[in-house]
Amino acid sequence: MTSLNHLIKRVFTKKLDDQPDLTVYDLFDWAERDVVIMDHKTGRLLTDMKELSFPAHYSQNACDIIASKYFRKAGVPGETGAETSMRQVAHRMVSFWLAALQEELSITSEQSNILYDELVYALLNQMFAPNSPQWFNTGLKLSYGISGGQNGYYYYDEKIGEVVESQDDYTRTQASACFILSIEDKLLGPHSISEEYVTETRLFKGGSGTGTNFSAIRAEGERLSGGGASSGLMSFLKGLDRNAGAIKSGGTTRRAAKMCSLDIDHPEIEDFILWKAREEDKVRALAKMG
Repeated sequence: MTSLNHLIKRVFTKKLDDQPDLTVYDLFDWAERDVVIMDHKTGRLLTDMKELSFPAHYSQNACDIIASKYFRKAGVPGETGAETSMRQVAHRMVSFWLAALQEELSITSEQSNILYDELVYALLNQMFAPNSPQWFNTGLKLSYGISGGQNGYYYYDEKIGEVVESQDDYTRTQASACFILSIEDKLLGPHSISEEYVTETRLFKGGSGTGTNFSAIRAEGERLSGGGASSGLMSFLKGLDRNAGAIKSGGTTRRAAKMCSLDIDHPEIEDFILWKAREEDKVRALAKMG
């Protein structure tokens, strides 16, 4: 793979060349923030995290979102077992990206240090933000030794030219936000309805979302090979929607993201459209209730 050495140079962190005793984290003023989030309907305490460290220019809303959604809450070495600083989050993600890059490219230690500083600076300065699975998963094993289990994740091993199963969850992290899944009109086996549940659950656990076109599933009342009649597409869609609603994306408080699509010539297209409309009505009704 082509080297990136000639592209790596200091842009935002030139000050570090003149003052080698500083780190990229010294380029920011830091402040302690408390993140306390209540359920305004019930008064129940949802998040209570004290004395967290953020760049001083962060709004309270930014601190609330990052701490409640993206700080690792368990398994982190330290007194609380949780991340308590934006420094930790930036370091675990960027150090993992650099380690992955060094596996693929021949970059010098100096170039790696420059790229680390530039990426950390841009992240802390809110110039970019990665997707949710990166916040949830990236660098957990490299920085904290958190490995997870062997849960059916796969990757392409370039050395042997084959797709192989990952030995744990976080050596090679789930880092993509969205997955398009295919489905066939069968209950069991590859690309089946039952496998859709398992695959979606696995992806939701890592903080990703899914999208599927369900047009291949036969409509209600259509004949089955065993002589009976199909219970219909909508019965399966409602079950999959409940599955997504029951799973907290990435282990946080957020509902998993799921997209369903259906071709207009499917026999149940009207029921599908009305189902979506009813769900939107529920959202509007809940919003009016506060």
